[in-house]
Amino acid sequence: MTLPDGFSQSYFIDSESFLLVAQRHVAPFHAFGDPVKTETRFSDFRKIGGVVFAFNSGQYDISSGKLLNEIQWMTIKVNDNVPYKWFLPPVYERTILQNYLEQLYQERSDSVAIKWTFNNFNRFHPDVNTEQGIEFIGYQILKMGEEKNALLLLKLNQNMFPKSAVAAFGVGRAYNTLGDKANARTEFKKSLALDPNYKRSQDALKSIEAN
Repeated sequence: MTLPDGFSQSYFIDSESFLLVAQRHVAPFHAFGDPVKTETRFSDFRKIGGVVFAFNSGQYDISSGKLLNEIQWMTIKVNDNVPYKWFLPPVYERTILQNYLEQLYQERSDSVAIKWTFNNFNRFHPDVNTEQGIEFIGYQILKMGEEKNALLLLKLNQNMFPKSAVAAFGVGRAYNTLGDKANARTEFKKSLALDPNYKRSQDALKSIEAN
């Protein structure tokens, strides 16, 4: 039989029992390797619920006879009462931080809503570290063309984390996107004062000075 992917496969049926006892397959063993001809042999047939199953299968390299892998089943259940939910896609449960960040993104065009959500969340959840999350969402809002509201959010983040070089860089990046090179330069320098080795601020400052 030639399969849709172009590989050929041969099936061997026992002439007396009519059971599938082996199958041969030619395919690369690895994605970019040479084609390998293998034979999978089935054995240890047992009848379960009126159906015959092979409880053992081994894959062999035909050229060398080497066993490549082997699978052995211990038990097989037929028509078992399987819960329906097993076939449903997994339920994605967001954390409280993920819900918060998603809400800020949805409010990206409303500066009043952004400030209210930011202050309200940090008031009731002071134990949740939001620095990296706010930086990420701020950049996403920046990419969506809401530069002023992105700057607002990144400034709120900077106020909450005044010793963070990353937060200062975020504000500088927003200013730079708005075309305010003077304030961008100030923020990048502030970032480097907090962390002289912060490469993103180093590169951004060099880019501004070059222009």
